[in-house]
Order: sequence, then structure tokens, then C-alpha cells
Amino acid sequence: MDIRALRSLLAIIETGSLNKAAAQLSVSQPALTKTIQRMESQLGVTLFERDSRGMHPTSHAESFRDYAQAACAGYDRAVAQLKASQSDMRNFVTIAATPLLSSALLPKAVVRVSRQHPEFRIQVESWGQQVLESLVAGKCDIALVPLNEPGQEGLAYRYLLNDQWVVIARPGHPLAKKPQVTVQDLHACGWVYSDRDSFHRRRLQRFFEDAGLTIPPARILSRPPLLQKAFIACSDYLGLVARLSVEAEAKGGQLKIIEIDSPMMVRPVGFVWREKEPLSPAARVLMQTIEQVCRESGYL
Repeated sequence: MDIRALRSLLAIIETGSLNKAAAQLSVSQPALTKTIQRMESQLGVTLFERDSRGMHPTSHAESFRDYAQAACAGYDRAVAQLKASQSDMRNFVTIAATPLLSSALLPKAVVRVSRQHPEFRIQVESWGQQVLESLVAGKCDIALVPLNEPGQEGLAYRYLLNDQWVVIARPGHPLAKKPQVTVQDLHACGWVYSDRDSFHRRRLQRFFEDAGLTIPPARILSRPPLLQKAFIACSDYLGLVARLSVEAEAKGGQLKIIEIDSPMMVRPVGFVWREKEPLSPAARVLMQTIEQVCRESGYL
């Protein structure tokens, strides 16, 4: 079984169609069919079921999927490293982060590295929850993400800083003037929440449940943080956001931060990379510079 067979499996799972997968791989449909049949013979299982709507992976194909992705990603990275050693790509680094972290933590560091090391080339990607998946797939060299989940095998982690979830209110909100805000005070207010389940909403629910209270019902449902902040700025509603996302508005006087003294509101942030692949000099310098900028900004 070679790398082309693994790519064939992944392409059919992704597209759900033999024709589309063949076009994606630039091979004929009969050739792709033979490849899958050969894999099924080698593995002794049925990988796909076919009906009028297309090709559907069996549980055997799904269980084999992660291994195929890892093998393809490893192969691609090995080829890239071989090419890099011949074309000075050791000075190139791609870093990916969630939208908040990329805008809050990366600009100053990336600009500083580009000025101090003009030989380095830095590519910055801003992705949502797919950051770690993209890292595993070899689409970036470093990820800067919240370290919420248990460590994933094959990845290396390095803690950078603690961000906090904080309550925000308009500056003239009654709670903004109180020297000490209680959980009962927060429970009595109206709230703006995400329109679907989210990490910060689950944290807020746990916070109220620990005090024997239910999470207050949302007065407004809205997911984009920018829109949530706009609703809160012109009402007496409250919201829960990451401190990094609201510091500019707090310093400018548009919003008031109300801190919650609870370990539930602490969110560790850090670097992640593929454990078995050495970091390039550019990657190491960039990580060091990000840490330096965070220290200068008072985040560490």
C-alpha cells in the first residue's frame, strides 16, 4: 500500500464521489476503483458502500482515516524538508492562530522579526477551531491556540500565558460602579450569549452552577464578539469575552471590564507544533519574539 492509495481513500471520503475524487487526483475512475479494491483486498475489509447518492465510508474506512491523514502529512512534510534543505526554506515559517490570538498577539512580534531578520519569510494564517487539524495536516509549522483540551498524541505543547474570561458592561452600567460584584448581582442581569454552545458559555454555566444557580437566559443571541460588544455598549446587558478581545475598548472607555475571581475563568494559551519535526530557525526566533512582546505588554 503506497501513499497514492492513502490519498485515494481520503479523497473519496472527502468528496463522497468516485468521479469527484478521480478528478481531484487527476486519475481515471477505473484506476481509482482498482486502487480501492486492492486496498480492500490487502486489509480484508470493505471500505466503502455505494448507492445512488455516492460513496459512503464504512466504519473500517473511518477508523483508518486518521492513520492515512497522518501518513500523508508526514510524507508531505518529509518532502518539504528535503526541498527546504536545498532551497534555504529553513528561513520560512507558517504560524496559525485563532482570529483573536492572531490579531492580539502576532502583529508586533511578526513585524519585529521581519525587521530584525529580513532573510526570514513569515506566513500568518488566521483560522477558527480547525487550527490543530491544519497543524496535524502539515498546513502550518506552529499553532498559537487556547490549551483547552487534553494534549494530542504527536504534538508538542508550550505554555505562553493565561488569558481570562471577563464580564463586560457599558461604563454607565450599575454594576460598573460597584466595588465588589457578587454572583447574585451577575445573575440578576440580562445577558448576550452566543447563539450556540460555546466554550465560554459552558464556563459561565459552570460558574453559576457552582453557586447553586442556573445560567440566566439570553436576552440576545449573537455569536460574533464584535456584535456582542456593540449590543452591550448600548444596553444594560452583560457578556463574557476573553480579556484580550476587549482591552482596547476598555482602555478607550467604551466598555467596562468586570473581573470574575474564579479558576473557571482562566484560559491558558500556548504554542503547539508537531513533536517529531524539528522547528526551523525562523520558527524558533518567532516564538521567542512573541514571548518577548507578550512580556513587554504585561501579559506574562
